[in-house]
Amino acid sequence: MLDFRGLRLRMALFMERLTSRNEKLLPQLIGDWKWQAPPWMSWLGRKGSQFHRHLNADPRRAVAFVVTLAILLVGIVWYWNRPTPHYVVYTVESPALTTWDEKGIKKIFPMQVDFTESAAPLKYVQKQVTEGIELSPAIDGSWFWTTDRQLMFTPKEDWPIGASFTVKMSRRGFVDQSVRLENYRFDFSTAPFTAKITESFFYQDPVDPNLKKLVASVGFSHPVDKMQFEQHISLSLAKDAQYLGLEPDSLFFTVVYDKFDLGAHIHSAALAMPRDDTPMTVKIDKGVRAQRGGNDTPEALQAVVNIPGRSSLRFHHGQTMASSVCARFGTRPSRASICAKSRWPSTCAVMSAPKRSILPLALPASKNCSLNPSRLPINPMPSIFGPVRCRLDSTT
Repeated sequence: MLDFRGLRLRMALFMERLTSRNEKLLPQLIGDWKWQAPPWMSWLGRKGSQFHRHLNADPRRAVAFVVTLAILLVGIVWYWNRPTPHYVVYTVESPALTTWDEKGIKKIFPMQVDFTESAAPLKYVQKQVTEGIELSPAIDGSWFWTTDRQLMFTPKEDWPIGASFTVKMSRRGFVDQSVRLENYRFDFSTAPFTAKITESFFYQDPVDPNLKKLVASVGFSHPVDKMQFEQHISLSLAKDAQYLGLEPDSLFFTVVYDKFDLGAHIHSAALAMPRDDTPMTVKIDKGVRAQRGGNDTPEALQAVVNIPGRSSLRFHHGQTMASSVCARFGTRPSRASICAKSRWPSTCAVMSAPKRSILPLALPASKNCSLNPSRLPINPMPSIFGPVRCRLDSTT
């Protein structure tokens, strides 16, 4: 029988000797301290004493305890060192965002599972599967083994917006009997609802120069809830905007949607020309959602458009002008420069401002040879000469 009492006495004697030798050194290092054991240690000590007395009462109990402990240790060692089975690995590809065209929904993308090895039973290859797999929450659709390594689920209608699904595969019958999977369950999610401002600019009607407004375009991943979206739109002006000529009525707006509510165009009310350049902000608060529900947009969207003042004239906000060759019937081709203006200047000012210079493709071969601009054709072609540089005087 194991002598637990003698072992405990020897340990107590060793600790007593160690403490007596260092009773003068320890206070100098760590100071005097008192420690009281927590209640759980006292309880554990009492239970340990009771168990010890229980084993000492019958030698067979002590032997059975030692054998049980040895078997447990051997089982743990075997579990951690057992040979790893060969598992077939698979990857899950969540469905992509549904595409649209001028007729409506163009394509609904399936959820796809790709296996690294052949996994489908031969009787199911390139066939629809009706048993052995479960989708939760359930929606109408079909499972199909496109190949022995690829499984797809295609819904009957468009995927729910921003939804999470769980798929459970049966351990018997769904995959080939020689195939083992480490996990017969997986999760996937569908595309969430998103919105972004794709374009924002100051617009001046080419026919009526007095009609000026801010225009902002917003794109959506799914058809938007129009009424709820318009409640999240706001226009704001600078603090001194009214002093500069913009009235509070400028904060009114209208929204025009495309055919399937996948895009919205925000038009401000007609703007008066302020005295100086004034920023105007269009903001869309977070919380916009789609017609079919789903998630709300998590962040606010914002765009700032500069409303040009009466004393400023800008050509497409400082960007370069576009140049093209225009072919007229019965005449030689001519070059045309196109630019966008922030307001409508006088015709005389525009006609007198441009200055044109023609650059050759290469420098003359000799330093003594010069290129006489007066001998150049009026409408040179780009295959003969280089680019045409056009400059507008700043006094326009």
